[in-house]
Amino acid sequence: MQRRKLYFYPGVSVCSDKPDLSIDKFLAQVSDNPGRWSYGDLRHFSSIARSQVEELVQIGALTVSPFKGTDTTSLRGKERWIKASENALQAKLKKGSKSETLLKSLLASPNGMASNSLKDLGLSLATASILVKKGLAEYFYRPKKIGEIGSLKSLPIENDFELTLWQQSVLRRVEEAINVNSYRGFLLYGVTSSGKTQVYLEAARYALAAGKSVLVLVPEISLTPQIIARFERFLGVTPLVWHSHLSPTERLTIFREAKSGEGKILIGTRSAIFSPLGDLGLIVVDEEQDHSYKQDDPAPRYNARDLARERGKIAGATVLFGSATPSVETYFLSKTGELEFLTLPQRVAGIGSPKIELISTSFKPEPSPNEPPIFPRGFRPISEKLYEEITIKLKKHEQVIILLNRRGYSSAVVCFECGWVGKCPDCEIGWTYHKVGDRMICHYCGREQRGPVNCTRCGSNHLSFRSAGTQRLEETLLKILPKSKVIRLDTDVASGKWKTRDILDDFGDGKYQILLGTQMVAKGHHFPKVTMVGVISSDIGLSLPDFRASERVLQLLTQAAGRAGRSSKKGDPGLVMIQTFSPDNQIYNYLKSNNFLGFLDDELIVRHSLGYPPYKRLALIVISSTDPVRAQEGANDIKAELGEGKDDIELLGPVESPIYKRGKLFRYQLLLKFPVSLEPPELLGGVNDFMKRSKGLYVRIDVDPVSFM
Repeated sequence: MQRRKLYFYPGVSVCSDKPDLSIDKFLAQVSDNPGRWSYGDLRHFSSIARSQVEELVQIGALTVSPFKGTDTTSLRGKERWIKASENALQAKLKKGSKSETLLKSLLASPNGMASNSLKDLGLSLATASILVKKGLAEYFYRPKKIGEIGSLKSLPIENDFELTLWQQSVLRRVEEAINVNSYRGFLLYGVTSSGKTQVYLEAARYALAAGKSVLVLVPEISLTPQIIARFERFLGVTPLVWHSHLSPTERLTIFREAKSGEGKILIGTRSAIFSPLGDLGLIVVDEEQDHSYKQDDPAPRYNARDLARERGKIAGATVLFGSATPSVETYFLSKTGELEFLTLPQRVAGIGSPKIELISTSFKPEPSPNEPPIFPRGFRPISEKLYEEITIKLKKHEQVIILLNRRGYSSAVVCFECGWVGKCPDCEIGWTYHKVGDRMICHYCGREQRGPVNCTRCGSNHLSFRSAGTQRLEETLLKILPKSKVIRLDTDVASGKWKTRDILDDFGDGKYQILLGTQMVAKGHHFPKVTMVGVISSDIGLSLPDFRASERVLQLLTQAAGRAGRSSKKGDPGLVMIQTFSPDNQIYNYLKSNNFLGFLDDELIVRHSLGYPPYKRLALIVISSTDPVRAQEGANDIKAELGEGKDDIELLGPVESPIYKRGKLFRYQLLLKFPVSLEPPELLGGVNDFMKRSKGLYVRIDVDPVSFM
C-alpha cells in the first residue's frame, strides 16, 4: 500500500456542530506545526478525531497526496556514518581546528565512523556537517550495531604480532577442519593470557573468507564489550550482537539479518545458539566451563555448550571450545576422542605466570599492632598482609582487582582456628547451615545434625557462620584506603544495558585504582595496568552442597589469577594474594603449580568412584506446594513412581531443598543418577503422568543440572 501524507492549510476555518476535544487538540498541534503529517501520526488521537480528519479532507482543509520524501523504512535498523571523501587528502584546513581534527580521524579510519561516536573525540555533528558541505566527507548508512553493550574505549590497541608456534599449530588444525565442511570438535586448553582470543579471530577470518558464517558464544554480558571490540578491529566488520537486554524489535532485526545472510558473524550469550545463521562454518564457545551457559529457569532448560556440539553436527561446522579451566565433562570428551585436544601452554610475549601467595585467615585472639584499627576482633575481611600489598601497588600508580568469592544463600560452617569446613561424612559434600532450627543438612543424601558448638577437628569454639558481601567490602576498602578510588562490579550495580561497559571503561581509563566484584571481574578482562589480584574468602565456595564445588573454586581462582601481570612492558608477571581459612586444601597445590590438567585427571577418578558426571547423568526433580506436608507427600509419591533400583537408577532423597521456602512455596527435591545410555524421556515418563493427575503440586525437572539450590 502506498504511504500517504496529510498537508494542512491553516487559513481554512473548520466548523462543527459538536466540537470534540480530540479534534481540537489535533488542530492545535497541526496549527503549531504546519506542513506534512502522516496518517500514522493520527494513532495518537481518538477514533472520533480520526473520522473528523476525513471530514476535513472532504471540505479541503486537509489535502492528501502520495508521500515523495525519503522512505525511512529503508533506514530502519541502520545508523548514519561519516567517511572522508576522495579529495580529502588535498584539503587545507586551519591547523588545530575541530574540522582538521575530525578529518584526520576520518582519514585514519577508512571504514568510516559512526556519527554518534563523534562525542568521544570532543566533536559534534555540526563539525561533521561542515566537512560534508565542503565536499571533504560524506554520510552513508550501515546496519546499526543493534543490541551492543558497547565496545570498550579503554581497550588497548594491540599491534599486530606474529603468532607463536603453539598458536600456529592450533590454527592449522582448526583451518583444516573448516575446509572439510563437516563436523569437527576441538577443546582448546590455553593458560590465561596464552592468546586464545587471537586464535578465535584468525579462525573466524578464515571461515569468513571461505564464505561461511561464524557464531561466537560468551557466557556473560560483561565479557561482550571487549570481545566485540577485538573482532571489530581485527576483521573490520561489525558483528551482530545478541544478549538478554535486547528489546523485541532489536531481537527481530538481528534475527532477520542473521537469517538473510546480511550478518555473517554473531556474538552472543547462551540463547544465541538458536540464531538462524546460514552456512555456518565455525562455532566458538569461549569460557566453555562457565555454568552461565545453562538455562535453568524459566523453561526450556538447556545448556548452550552442549547444544553447540549438536548444532555443529547438524550444520557440518567446526566447533571450538576454549578455556583456561575446562570443565570435567568437556575434558572427558577430549579423553574419549569426541573432541580433539589442542593446547596453548605458555603466555604470549614471554610473560611469566603470576606469583601466587596464600594468606591464612585463621582466627587471631589479638590484632597485630600494625593492623588497621577499624577491623573488629576476630573478623578481618582484608588481612594485614593484603592491605600492605595493595598500598604498595597504589603508590606505584598500578591497579588492583579484588575478588570476593561469595556464592550461595546461607553461611557455611568454618573454623577460624584450623580452617575446618563442615562436610557430610556419607558423601563428602559440604553441610549447609540453617539458622532456623540450628541444623546442618546435606542436600544430597538428606542426612542432618545439629549445628556444632565446637570444631570437630581441633575443639575450638571460634566458628564462623557468616561472610561479607561486596557492598560491605567496598565500604571497608574506602575506610582503610581513603585516598583510593574504588569501583564495584557485580549484578547489583551492573543491571543496566550500558552499566557494565561504563564500569570497565572507567577502570580501563584509570579513573579508578581498585576494581572490586564477584566472579564478573575474574573472567576474560584485559587490563595491562593491573599488577595484582586479591581474593577474599577464597574457600567459602568449597562448602557448597555441590559435587562440583572444588572444580568451580579452582576454576574461578585460576581465572582471577590470570588478570594479573598481563602487560609485558615491565616484565612483571603479577602478584596474586589469596586469603583462605584452609591453606592446606589440595586445590591450592594445583593452583600454585599451574597444574589444572592434573586436577582434572584426579577429579575424573573421584567422579567415577562416586558415580557422578561424566560417568552418569543426573536429573533434579523439585516438588513444590503451598502446603509443606503435601510437598513432602508428593516427593515420596514420585519416588515410588520412579521405582528405585530399576535400570541401575539411584534415587537420593527426597529432602528439603537448600532454599526450602521460596515465596509461598515449600520445596522438596529428588536427585536421580542414571546411566548415560538411558534417555531422559524413557526415565521420567512416570513423572509426567504423575504431574497430570496431581493437584496443588508444582514439579520442576532439570536434566543435567548445574545448580542444586
